Amino acid sequence: MIVLWILVVPFVCGVLAWLIAPWSRQISFLGLAAAAGLLLAIWICLGVGVLHPGQTWLLEFETPWNPLLQIHFHLVMDGLSLVLSGLTVMIGLAAVAASWKAVQRYRGRFYFALMSTLTGILGVFLAADLFLFYYFWELMLVPMFFLISVWGTGDRRQAALKFFIYTQAGGLLMLLSILGLYWMHGRATGTYTYNYPPIMEHLGAVPFLVVFGFFLGLVVKIPVVPIHVWQPDAYMDAPLAGSIVLAS
Repeated sequence: MIVLWILVVPFVCGVLAWLIAPWSRQISFLGLAAAAGLLLAIWICLGVGVLHPGQTWLLEFETPWNPLLQIHFHLVMDGLSLVLSGLTVMIGLAAVAASWKAVQRYRGRFYFALMSTLTGILGVFLAADLFLFYYFWELMLVPMFFLISVWGTGDRRQAALKFFIYTQAGGLLMLLSILGLYWMHGRATGTYTYNYPPIMEHLGAVPFLVVFGFFLGLVVKIPVVPIHVWQPDAYMDAPLAGSIVLAS
């Protein structure tokens, strides 16, 4: 359950920040609620131990999500995802600190959107089911759209819309590639699953279009020239916390 708490704690603290906003006139209380969740996530990351020889994962949590489609809520942590999760939480603390006094409008909703974005990022690094990976990949998109469009500056709505369209298009191409791997594994083994470890175990040559779909989904989000046109407006018009998360 420990790896699950890394996702749950920041998200719940974002919900709490939203709920206590009507009764709190001090932004520090909201910031502390968000920061406490991130600090607890760091503490959890530091306490997972080391990866011993022959051990595949530091942490693992798996439960059926949609048995009909063979979708599992499967989270794992190895050394790489441990480092990336820790860096994500540290970036989240920097974003909270940058918003401590800068955000005065809809403060509770702001911290809820920020914590939801960080939860999506953490989920991307921890997901071991391809459909769950895509779910978290898209989860990052929605709260970031609102961070830019509501708390941004300048032509923030146009910047948020451009960000949404480009990243959504890349995400849909990635979804097609995920469905391609799902179908290929099912045809080869008779078992249709989105679970990444068994797919990798039986995976042979991957068609170019499947790889290219993943590639486009990633380079749009990075972003890479020439499909980077959403980036300048989003960086310039997003709130400081949003720019910190986008850049990192």
